Amino acid sequence: MAGVKNSPLKEFHIEMGAKMVPRFNWNLPLHFSEGTVEEHLWCRSRCAMFDICSDGKFRIAFPGAAAALEKFLFFKSSTLAPGSCRRDIMTGTDGSIIAGVRIAVMAEDDIFLAVSLPGVNNCLQLLQKEKIAFSDLSEYLAGIGLHGPQAAEVLSLCGMDVNELPGVQQSKLRELDGLRVIMTGSDITGTPGYDIFFNAGCADQIWDLFLDTDIPRPAGIAAMESLRLEHGVWENGAELTPLRKAADLEAHLGLIFFDTRQFPLPGTALPAAEDHGEATVLAGAFVPTLKKSAVSVWFTGAVTSADSRQ
Repeated sequence: MAGVKNSPLKEFHIEMGAKMVPRFNWNLPLHFSEGTVEEHLWCRSRCAMFDICSDGKFRIAFPGAAAALEKFLFFKSSTLAPGSCRRDIMTGTDGSIIAGVRIAVMAEDDIFLAVSLPGVNNCLQLLQKEKIAFSDLSEYLAGIGLHGPQAAEVLSLCGMDVNELPGVQQSKLRELDGLRVIMTGSDITGTPGYDIFFNAGCADQIWDLFLDTDIPRPAGIAAMESLRLEHGVWENGAELTPLRKAADLEAHLGLIFFDTRQFPLPGTALPAAEDHGEATVLAGAFVPTLKKSAVSVWFTGAVTSADSRQ
């Protein structure tokens, strides 16, 4: 596939039976040999490993960096203390969504941004347009998401002190197997987790380190989709697009659950329910833990509650 980027973990994925698919100009694992349902359940009960090497990674570090960036964030970055992190939305001057981002304040006016596909180029273009000085670390840092109730145990078996791990809204620089790593606490799947970024040349070292604990299993983008929809987390390319404004999300985004494995495809118009108005499907997935399908939708009316349909 000409022009498609590959993760430094690609060969490891193929060895473990991954079905590789193109996604926003990257070649990524859709699922591994045991399938999406098993990956979802393993993440919920134990621990799953996700390849997040395709994330954009940017460092913004100069006097006044937080104030300069804050103009383009939905929440105020200046309120975040060093060691804090959170999910945020980068916006244009008109309030339109540029990209969903994870912002980590490593030190005063030293900010690390992680941006999932397909929001990377949008984020990059805004930083360049607004002349915000930054370092693009995307090619130099690999990333693995470690999620599930046993994620901390995995890191403990790898020699880390569990008392020194970041919480859900924390970020830390730590040492892992002799490497300096950026760690951010994450709850995108609804279970405790960590996004870990490190030298891309050492991706195989960290991948094998985690697997050798005999706890985590690799999981693909399909499992991440079902996990994050079950938890009600919005992502780039589905709910977060430049077609919408950040201020409208709370009033118009919602979840609908169907008591079947099948669900309507993105773009499908659903009839009005209760006082929400009509809805357009944005993304969907079967959720094994619920034995239902979950779809994110854009309601024409204001959202008042979750919807459930047969």
